[in-house]
Amino acid sequence: MAATYIRPTLVDFEAQFSMPNKQEPNKRAFELVRPSGAEAYYLCKLKSNEAGTLCLKVLTSVAAEHISARGCGEDAIRVVLYWQDAQGWEKPLGKGRRVNRCGGRDATAADVVTRALDRAREVAQCRGKLPVCPDCGRPMVVRVAKTSGKPFYSCIGFSANVCRGTDWNANPETDTAVREAVDAWTGRNSGTNSVSAH
Repeated sequence: MAATYIRPTLVDFEAQFSMPNKQEPNKRAFELVRPSGAEAYYLCKLKSNEAGTLCLKVLTSVAAEHISARGCGEDAIRVVLYWQDAQGWEKPLGKGRRVNRCGGRDATAADVVTRALDRAREVAQCRGKLPVCPDCGRPMVVRVAKTSGKPFYSCIGFSANVCRGTDWNANPETDTAVREAVDAWTGRNSGTNSVSAH
């Protein structure tokens, strides 16, 4: 059976992503953002501290000015975990998860959007398992030392020159909770890869 390429609209997304926030019922769990000249996306703020906010973005593949998703082969829906820093910069944590816009002959746009929402919930459940920098409270990512090849945790603020926090005692290779979290948002099988793990 040949796969059908599906082009969901923002109306299809709104039908499922417009649910209220559990903690603040007068607000939405996912805010729709429509930047001019770019892809519309849904934003969910997962948790915050004084250093910034851990967020989830669902990139819809629908250009903000258009009604439906781009054509066949132009992109997939993506779910990305990222850090929005209090100093104004932001950084994705890993490559994110793809939701392909295809299905069987009877698949609908609602089916594709449901898969995207399910994927967003999977990624959101990882937030409590991610290592936190003891120096500043930002997320930590897995890096690999150039000389020894040993994996270690490093603050996400390292590349932005705002924090040099590291943890050489924790072992990302055997930290099961973190590996499961990384797997959930990158779609990888557990393993010892030099992946940005946050």
